[in-house]
Amino acid sequence: MNEKDFFLTLKEYLAEEGHFDILELINPCELSFNYTSVFASKNYQYRAYVDIRVPVSKLKELKEHISILSKLSKDIFIEDEEYALYGVDIKPMLISSKNNDDKNISEDIENRTADTKINDVEFREIIISNKIAECLAQTICGDNQKSFYRKGYELVQFFNQFGFEDVYEIGFPSRIIYAREKIQLLNKQKRLSEVIETLLDPREYIDREYDIKDVANYLNQYLQYDKLIVKEEDGFFKLQELKKNDVLIKESVTSIQKTVSDRVINENKKPVVFFSYSHKDEDLRNELEKHLIMLKRKGIIETWHDRVILAGSELTNEIDKNLQNADIILLLVSIDFLASDYCYDIEMKKALEMHANNEATVIPVILRNCDWHSAPFGKLMAVPIDGKGIVTWSDRDSAFLNVAKSIEAVALKIIQ
Repeated sequence: MNEKDFFLTLKEYLAEEGHFDILELINPCELSFNYTSVFASKNYQYRAYVDIRVPVSKLKELKEHISILSKLSKDIFIEDEEYALYGVDIKPMLISSKNNDDKNISEDIENRTADTKINDVEFREIIISNKIAECLAQTICGDNQKSFYRKGYELVQFFNQFGFEDVYEIGFPSRIIYAREKIQLLNKQKRLSEVIETLLDPREYIDREYDIKDVANYLNQYLQYDKLIVKEEDGFFKLQELKKNDVLIKESVTSIQKTVSDRVINENKKPVVFFSYSHKDEDLRNELEKHLIMLKRKGIIETWHDRVILAGSELTNEIDKNLQNADIILLLVSIDFLASDYCYDIEMKKALEMHANNEATVIPVILRNCDWHSAPFGKLMAVPIDGKGIVTWSDRDSAFLNVAKSIEAVALKIIQ
């Protein structure tokens, strides 16, 4: 589908429906499609998004009309066997120094750069330590919950600002691995000061749930060990050398308290156990969860499965989000699990990808005997002992206890 034709049709549709206020807002915008490798449904279609870039001054106003834009876009978008429209993203339009309309803005940015103090760190002049590089990668992804979550294609857009020409497509690595690779390359090029200041662009935090000052304070807790600090100047954050008498210690008493609190929370964070199962095995899943009750009472684990999703929630979104956040993924294996397209082709594949990337531990739990050895997870150590189906045990409680003890061992290893 041609993006230009789509945009023209959307404008005509808005006029026909009498949404002239939205039409006026959308006229100066840029529109493009973002195709992902995440399944949109059980029909094996991937998610596609309509990405609308809007001038910063109109961003908040246009976001108020996102429901109308989503409805009209779904009417226009031509779905095929490969892609289905999953939503509309409204984001700030990137400012180009080549655009004459932005001349004053560009001059203002250049003036701010020219007026920086002697101790400001110029772009491409620093190399940061590995611990700070990891902190930066996690924050850019949003995986540490210190900043907003970026989807795969948004990470590509972010890093392409620094000269890369990556394309988000099938076979794309996990988000955090991609971010780590780019941070490592940019660190070697001594360009991470540019990355940090781009990450802390205040325009990216308009209408976000995160406060940019909290993000800056969090980064400063790490940067100070490399004798660096980010400071706010005229609404933008600049990376500078840290002085002995710098204001970091004074201004960040609450920030330090928050960081200490975050550390306590992280230390007390319970590994999340995700159940991937066929609903035909729900009774066995319930029985297994009962045998995990002591681990939950002792604060060793938390559990999640699709039956806890609230009414009105988008089912696929909730499953994807909780699978992505899981620490331990239980594949409750039976012939019905192997026959389930969703369990096998979506949840299992994602789980094994996370396992391979050390993002989670996958444990096959054999509920009923079947040909699971030839499955992609067949090389993993299964439970209960010897991979014998739970329903074949004369004492099922002993089988479930064996599974629970195995989960406990993995969870304690994660905590430690």
